[in-house]
Amino acid sequence: MPNCLNESKTMTKMTNKKNTLTDFMSLSAKAQFAFDRGEDKKTTKYLRKAMALGSKHGYFNFQMWRPDVMVPLCMKAMAEGIEVDYVRELIRKRNIFPENPPMDINNWPWPLKIYTLGRLSLFKDGKLIQFSRKVPQKPIALLKALIALGAKDASRVASGAVSESKIRDVLWPDAEGDASYNTLTTNLNRLRQVIGIEKAILFQKGRIELNPRYCWVDIWSFERLLDQAYSTKRDGDKKKHVQLLEKAVEMYHGDFLDGEEEEFWTISPSERLRNKFIRCLSKLGSYREENRQFEKAIDYYNKGIEVYDLAEELYQRLIICYYRIGCNADVVGVYKRLEKVLSAASGITPSQKTKQIFKRLLYK
Repeated sequence: MPNCLNESKTMTKMTNKKNTLTDFMSLSAKAQFAFDRGEDKKTTKYLRKAMALGSKHGYFNFQMWRPDVMVPLCMKAMAEGIEVDYVRELIRKRNIFPENPPMDINNWPWPLKIYTLGRLSLFKDGKLIQFSRKVPQKPIALLKALIALGAKDASRVASGAVSESKIRDVLWPDAEGDASYNTLTTNLNRLRQVIGIEKAILFQKGRIELNPRYCWVDIWSFERLLDQAYSTKRDGDKKKHVQLLEKAVEMYHGDFLDGEEEEFWTISPSERLRNKFIRCLSKLGSYREENRQFEKAIDYYNKGIEVYDLAEELYQRLIICYYRIGCNADVVGVYKRLEKVLSAASGITPSQKTKQIFKRLLYK
């Protein structure tokens, strides 16, 4: 009799497990159908239920696995913060990777994450790579050059491949021929050793690039978010446009490779990225002004000035916002601050436009 009871309990557990797996697959299918129809709320609803079951019961291997279904659902789950730990493990175990690398999904389980905005930091499998004093500087310089010189193309493609000749010219301008090539390959191998991921860097057909299947770089994500923001604006989705701009702003922690030794080849990408950040803040501030949210607009403009205190357009908007909320003392303070900054930097005074705004508001 006890054996019969045990067998009955075992059968019940197996049946329940089978039923929950069926529920998981059914909910995943419903999420897919909703996703294909563009029904965002329904997609999220079914996805939350499916991934909760998957997380609870550890569903990683099951019949009827379809990568074409699970890849977009995993991307959606990560983007929405749904059962992130479970989905991250599912991605790793099933080696899930979309055709177009999800650079805008920061919590995707990239083997290597590289931060360059405000500092240089590398994380391998979520752990900070500590550079000892014994680590040669040239391999690190090679990494910086790969990111800086490839940055111009990174917003349009997953990453920017750089010709080996260009790398050699900027890092070893005095070396020639075989000596230059050998120095490059030696430092490339050393960089791979420092990173600890052999496939993280590709070198083929005379071009070198960070492998987008293994690497995530913050400036790639930053520029991808801005591209998506401007695309949604063209489509007329202003709410999504603003959300993406705000997400991009959150990523900008300072200028490109700030704190690192400045090289001539970092100046152009640094200025370009900073200008994009300033324009982004200007658009967000204008949006808040349109909705009479002047305090929020002020926060955006001040954030931009903290990064680049010569952005005169932001001072102009600050002056107007402070005037709108009746803070005339701050209007004067902002104008005086701009005068000091411009005088110290270039020995010039505010533009005629700024002077006219200031005089029109306070002396009309």
